[in-house]
Amino acid sequence: MGTTGPAPSPPQRSGRGPFALAGWIVAGALGVALAVLLAFQVGKRSVLTTYDRVAATIAGPVVASPAVPTATLPQPAATEPEQPAPTPALQSAVMEVTIAQPSPAFVAAAVNPTPEPLETLHEEMARCLEFEAAPDTDSWHPFLLQLKVKVKNRCQVSFAGPEVWFEVRAVLPNTRGAAARETGQFQEPIPARGLAETHIAMRSLDPDGFNHEGLYRFETKLWWASGGGRSASE
Repeated sequence: MGTTGPAPSPPQRSGRGPFALAGWIVAGALGVALAVLLAFQVGKRSVLTTYDRVAATIAGPVVASPAVPTATLPQPAATEPEQPAPTPALQSAVMEVTIAQPSPAFVAAAVNPTPEPLETLHEEMARCLEFEAAPDTDSWHPFLLQLKVKVKNRCQVSFAGPEVWFEVRAVLPNTRGAAARETGQFQEPIPARGLAETHIAMRSLDPDGFNHEGLYRFETKLWWASGGGRSASE
């Protein structure tokens, strides 16, 4: 018989068998799942944070969670009731004024004022009576110029005719000089707010009322002797 060598060892199994490959596949799947879960959690937190910020912007300040201690906000100080404005105190002042004493003459004049002078009868006639003279066309005389004299009373008082004297002047139209002058008086009373008339003759004038320069103009007024110097109340 011949010599035999050592017996051959049985073949060894490699660690990369079917079961090892399956383990690696399972481990890879678990790693992928874990990575996806972590990414989901991170994305979820980011979305929640963004949502909270948006909600805080819209709704206002975020209310603190009861679990987190919050700072105590300062309370506004209580306002004191308004006090009424103080009433201003009234002040009085005394002023001394020296008044000059009036003179005795001034006092006497104030107590016994001087009476106003009474209007004279002549002044009352001059204020109330208005005269007018014109040739009398109803009568004619060859050597005399007959004039009709009228008076109008503008006051509420009557006058005795014989006390009312008048003066008539015949005035030349160009030179305005007096060609003749006569005075007369009324015979009848002159009533209040009424009329009266009388006649007078001017001897030195043309009976037709003409001269070599034209017609005469007759000016008539109250004569100074009217009223006799008496007051209007007499």
